Amino acid sequence: MSAISRRRFIRHGAVAGGAAVALPALGGWAGEAFAAQPSPAAAIAGGELVKVTPGDPRYATLVAGANGRWKGTPDYVLVASDADQVAQAVRETLAKGLRFAVKSGGHCYEDFTTHSGVRVLIDISAMAAIEFDASRRAFAIGPGAQLGSVYQKLYDGWGVTLPGGTCPSVAVGGHIPGGGYGPLARSHGITVDYLYAIEIVVVDRAGTVRKIVATREHDDPNRELWWAHTGAGGGNYGIVTRYWFRNDAGGLDPAALLPRAPRELIISEVTFPWDNTMTEAAFSRLLRNFSAWHAANDSAGHPYARLFSALKPRHRSAGEFLMST
Repeated sequence: MSAISRRRFIRHGAVAGGAAVALPALGGWAGEAFAAQPSPAAAIAGGELVKVTPGDPRYATLVAGANGRWKGTPDYVLVASDADQVAQAVRETLAKGLRFAVKSGGHCYEDFTTHSGVRVLIDISAMAAIEFDASRRAFAIGPGAQLGSVYQKLYDGWGVTLPGGTCPSVAVGGHIPGGGYGPLARSHGITVDYLYAIEIVVVDRAGTVRKIVATREHDDPNRELWWAHTGAGGGNYGIVTRYWFRNDAGGLDPAALLPRAPRELIISEVTFPWDNTMTEAAFSRLLRNFSAWHAANDSAGHPYARLFSALKPRHRSAGEFLMST
């Protein structure tokens, strides 16, 4: 597929104006600035757990997140490349009684990984494998895999996709446990509708750190742990080190186990200025109309049921806010 620049991907309209652009399927996000970004940890991770301290020139990059409002100051960063190293990191950190946080992509809306109380940051962004696991008839994806890479690999390899978000540098690790929704959600549901299993590092009541797999199979004794990762948010019960995705279809053909990727997406972006015309009454009316339209056009079989829109009311200091459809 040809590279797609950000300019081709999104064209801003002027003063509540807009423009639409037709794109190839989700795999087309691999172009230029809209592609997934290389993880700094990928060049560090290796055959053993790597410790990076504040004196290391790599430290500043590892503790930074997508939102520059927050700056983490952990005592050190532990960079893991597999589940066993994650278990080792948890074991060592607990033994020292230190509070830790886990980072897969750093796109947190809050200071989950940069809070001043976090003394150890466990970085799992290098765990980014994307492959088909024939033994489970499911697509196995590491928590550090970024959405842009996931879409590209699934599309190029099998012509399928996941109905996840639009930001290509968001990592799977935090996106999936929160539900994972995006422009295909009204057509295909959300990503956790296809979550078949997780590999997770947990700490039991005896303080033992171990790695287990939990699936959605009804006879799986760990099924409730799988269920807890279908929208409740991450980091509550352990550290997920691998996700498996598939639908309920039978057979061994990977192309039948996830939704088919659309042939193209038509994306429109409308810009609203934060000026004197956007009064409280006008803004409230916009919110009500936006919500009411979706409520009135969400029934199965409705001609607009596949139309997805996101209203992004940024702070007034940004000068404008957006509606992407």
